[in-house]
Amino acid sequence: MTRARTLSKIGSDPAIFPGNVNITGVATATTFSGAVNASGISTVGVLTAYSAISADAGIDFSGAQTNQAGMTSETLDAYEEGTFTPTLGKRTGTPSVTYTEQSGKYTKIGDIVHVQLSVAVAAGITWTGTSDALTVEGLPFNFGHRNFRVATPGYFYYFNSSTLYYPTDFGWQSYDNFLFANTSSTGNSWTTTFDGATSTKLSFTYSTTSL
Repeated sequence: MTRARTLSKIGSDPAIFPGNVNITGVATATTFSGAVNASGISTVGVLTAYSAISADAGIDFSGAQTNQAGMTSETLDAYEEGTFTPTLGKRTGTPSVTYTEQSGKYTKIGDIVHVQLSVAVAAGITWTGTSDALTVEGLPFNFGHRNFRVATPGYFYYFNSSTLYYPTDFGWQSYDNFLFANTSSTGNSWTTTFDGATSTKLSFTYSTTSL
């Protein structure tokens, strides 16, 4: 029978314990290989850490749940959060835009990305040389699928010839790392251009994995 070893960590230097280890007392900057039973810093089955835990290979949940028939992975292999800079555009060509706001935040857990973004233009957009659908570009990760309805119009308005519009008959669809506007009633690209201020605010979730 293999017996677990009990080690007490003394001092502030990193410690590496291979195999099954019982730890008494508080250990910092410690790398474990194998199962860990910790007393003094946790209860049974729970490890309490007072600094970040490095999990380069991911976190394995295989012992903590009952699997569904279609299960393909039980490892959480990614977490990331940050900011990005969204832009307005067209499927063809690049408009001239002077922004008053460009802000975006994201959180990625596994292959799921949650995005919040806000884009505003005060003086209008020059559309010369552009065509096709309106786009919101610069998302932090590519969609795993194209042409999926991702979001409703959300908060979106524009001015054209000094008239304010809040369009509703379109939705944002996925394509690579941008959204494009698609008319709900006809399924065609929403190609409207406008000469005044505009603003859009969106919050949505998508997958980076294809079906």
